[in-house]
Amino acid sequence: MNNNTLLFSYGSLQQPEVQLSLYKRVLTGNEDLLLGFKLAEKLLYNQYPIIIDTKDYTDVISGIVFELTLEELKFTDDYEGEQYRRIQVKLESGREAWCYVM
Repeated sequence: MNNNTLLFSYGSLQQPEVQLSLYKRVLTGNEDLLLGFKLAEKLLYNQYPIIIDTKDYTDVISGIVFELTLEELKFTDDYEGEQYRRIQVKLESGREAWCYVM
């Protein structure tokens, strides 16, 4: 049984230095699109992007889908902190992945 899960990243988790710090490895992923969401005009702490669920499927966020272990997903929860919550989303490719929203 595969204990891995998919994570859609649209921000800092795409950075190799963040991946090395969190997971002790650099991730490989595939580009995908998240429909029905848009980037907020403001950044969290003037640094981190925030996405908003608009339910308007002309709104699109481009990002990368990474495969993580369940343990790595827990590290990601800690990294994202209380400002973000993890939700399940369906991507344009039809894949389901976790994503962090405000």
